[in-house]
Amino acid sequence: MHHHRLLRFCGIGLMVLLPLMIGGCNESGICLSNQHAVQVSLISAHTGKDTTLTTSVFGAGRSDSVYASQALSKLFLPLEFDHDPDTTFFVIKTKTTADTLAFLYRKELDFISGECGYVFSFTIDGVAHTTNKIDYSTIVYPTVKYGEDLTNVQVYIY
Repeated sequence: MHHHRLLRFCGIGLMVLLPLMIGGCNESGICLSNQHAVQVSLISAHTGKDTTLTTSVFGAGRSDSVYASQALSKLFLPLEFDHDPDTTFFVIKTKTTADTLAFLYRKELDFISGECGYVFSFTIDGVAHTTNKIDYSTIVYPTVKYGEDLTNVQVYIY
């Protein structure tokens, strides 16, 4: 009698989980990520805690913005993979000031799957910036890999 209940429970569980597993494995669900984005946390230089900054962020020399006048405590900044040497520059603009934030990095091709193909992973070697609103920055986790959700850089704001 207990075996019948267990089998029925397992059968119901499989009927519920199987469509979720199949639906979760389509190409669009697997291949979407921030694999080219450095994850930057904004920290108050005064308190050492997470802070929010109302800012616009755009790639230096580009007209399109990554963020348009938003209150942010974390930035996802996409790295370019067609520059030599490997550098990407961003402008972080508030109402009264602007800073340039630059990443120096190395890139490597990684095979993900037949559906997703290859993606770049990056190793951040350095961060440079102006000091209008940014006090200093630190690299916390230098590797930017497919599907990871880790803070790579902390930027300390005045």
